[in-house]
Amino acid sequence: MLDFPNKHGEIRLPYVGYCFYREINDCIFFLPKVVLSEGGSGAGRGLVLDRYDPVKLLDFGKSNVTASDKQFIQQFAIWIYRTISIFYRNTNTSIVSRHSYVNIDASAGKAECSLIDSILSLARFARDNRNFVMFEVKNIHSGYNRVNWKKTVNHQLPVKQGKSPVYINPVNKRKQIDFDEELFVIFYSILNYVHSEYGFPVEINYNYEVIKNAEFRHYLKGYGKRRLRQIKYKYFTDKALELWHLCYSFFDCSDRLYSSHTAEDYLVAKDFNIVFEAIVDALIGEEVPSGFKFQNDGKIVDHIYPYNSLVCPERQVYYIADSKYYKVGASLGQEAVYKQYTYAKNVIQLTFDILHGKGGDDYKKLRGFLPYRDDVTEGYDITPNFFISAKIESGASRGRYSYAADNLRPHDVDNEGNPVMKHLAYHFENRLFDRDTLILSHYDINFLYLIALYGRSNRMEQTAFRNHVRDVFRSYVITLLERYYDFYRFNIHPEEVEPFVNAHFRELSGKIFHFDGNLIMALRRDAIESESLRHKYGEYLLEYSLS
Repeated sequence: MLDFPNKHGEIRLPYVGYCFYREINDCIFFLPKVVLSEGGSGAGRGLVLDRYDPVKLLDFGKSNVTASDKQFIQQFAIWIYRTISIFYRNTNTSIVSRHSYVNIDASAGKAECSLIDSILSLARFARDNRNFVMFEVKNIHSGYNRVNWKKTVNHQLPVKQGKSPVYINPVNKRKQIDFDEELFVIFYSILNYVHSEYGFPVEINYNYEVIKNAEFRHYLKGYGKRRLRQIKYKYFTDKALELWHLCYSFFDCSDRLYSSHTAEDYLVAKDFNIVFEAIVDALIGEEVPSGFKFQNDGKIVDHIYPYNSLVCPERQVYYIADSKYYKVGASLGQEAVYKQYTYAKNVIQLTFDILHGKGGDDYKKLRGFLPYRDDVTEGYDITPNFFISAKIESGASRGRYSYAADNLRPHDVDNEGNPVMKHLAYHFENRLFDRDTLILSHYDINFLYLIALYGRSNRMEQTAFRNHVRDVFRSYVITLLERYYDFYRFNIHPEEVEPFVNAHFRELSGKIFHFDGNLIMALRRDAIESESLRHKYGEYLLEYSLS
C-alpha cells in the first residue's frame, strides 16, 4: 500500500510513477518536479508545462486542451513509466515500489508486469509486426470470393436466364467461424479500448469490426480469458502464440483489477533524483577504476569518464560531472559547488598515487595513464568539471516540448547568450595550469529527450548520443575558456623548450604547459600582468586555439 504523508492538512506525494486505482477505474501518473518552476505555488501555478493545469486535466473529455497536447501528456506518462521500469529492472534498490498481478508470458519465465506493461507490449507488437499481420490477414481472406459449386448445385435451384442457369445465392468458401481472424479481432479490440479509454497512441491498420462498449466490458470481466483459452489450441506459429499471450495477459490483469475491490497496480519511485542520476550515468558515464568514482574520503562521483584533453586531443583526462534534479530555475547550493571541486582534487591526487605506486596492485596497469602533470613546466592539465540539470523549456513556440532534441546548452550565460564563468576556484588568479585552479561549468539538457532515449533501451542510439555529447561537453568548455583566456604557442625549437622554461620558470609558473614538443601559454584577458607578458614574450608567441 502506498503511503502519502499528511502535513498541516496537505497530502504530499513523494512519488513519481504510475498507479491504477480501482475506486476510479483509471490510471494516475505522478510527474517529476522538473515540471515545476522555482517559487510556484497553488494548483497549476509554477508549472513549466504552463498550459497543462492538473485541475483542468482531470477529465480529458471536458478539458480544452488540443489533441496534440493530450498526446504529449500521454507520451510523457509512458516515458516516465518506462524509465522507472528499466531502472527497477537494472538496479537492486528499495526506492522503487511495485505491485502487479500478471505475467506477459509465464511459460517463458518473463518477469511480472503491470496493466501498463501489457498495454505497451501490445502497442509495440502492433508497431513491429505489420508484415506478419498483413500476411496472415491476406491468407485468411484468400478464399473468401471463390464459389463452392458443389454445395451451390446440391442445395439451390437455379433460375433460368436465357439459355443459362443462374444461381442467386452461390455458396463461397468462407468458414462460419475463423479462429485466426477472431484473434486479430480481439487484438484490435484491445488496442481500440486502450486508445479510447487511456489515450495511448496505437495503430489500427485493418478494417475489422472491433468489439466495443458493454460487450468489451464483458471481455474485461473474465470472458476475454475464457474465450482465448477456448481458441488457444488453434495457434502453432511463434508470432501467433506471442500475440495470444499478450492478449491473455491484458485480460488477466484487467479481470483481477475489475474483480477485486482492493486490487492495486503501481510502479513508483520515491527518490526520483536517484533515478535521474542513473539515467544520466547510463547515457554519458563509463565504468572506471573504483577509486576514481568511489573515492577514499567516502564521496561518490555521479558521472566520470576519460575523454580527450582540452589542451592536447591525443591525450585523455577524466571528465567529472554531477547531475542535478531540481525545479526549473533553482540555483546550485554552495555545498554542491565545493563538493564538486573536491571530486576533481581527489581524482588528480589518485593519479599521482598511482604514478608513485601507492594505489596498490589494482592500479599498476594505469601507471603513466592520464598524466595530469607536465614534468617540464610542472603545470597541470585542465580537469573538465560540470553540472548537468534537467530542464523542460517554457515560453517557446510550437514544438517546444520535444522528445527528439537534447537541447544541451550552457546554463550560465550573459544577455547575449555567451557562456559565463560563474564558478572558479584558484590560489593564483592568472594560473590556468595550476593544480589549485579549478573551473566548474553548468549545462541544461532536455529532460524529455533523456527519458525517451533511456526508455527506448536502444543501445546503438545511446552509444551515438554518448559519443556526441562527450564531444559537445568538450567543445562547450573550450568555448568558455577561450572567452576568458588568450592561448599562445611559443615558437621555439623542441630542444630549447626545457632551457627556456628553466630560465623563466618563476614568471611563467602555472601559465604554461608542455606536450609533444609544444609549449602553450594561457593568459587571462582581464589580468593586469597579461599585457606586460604579451609584450615581453611577443617575439616567441603564436596564437593557439584549443578547438
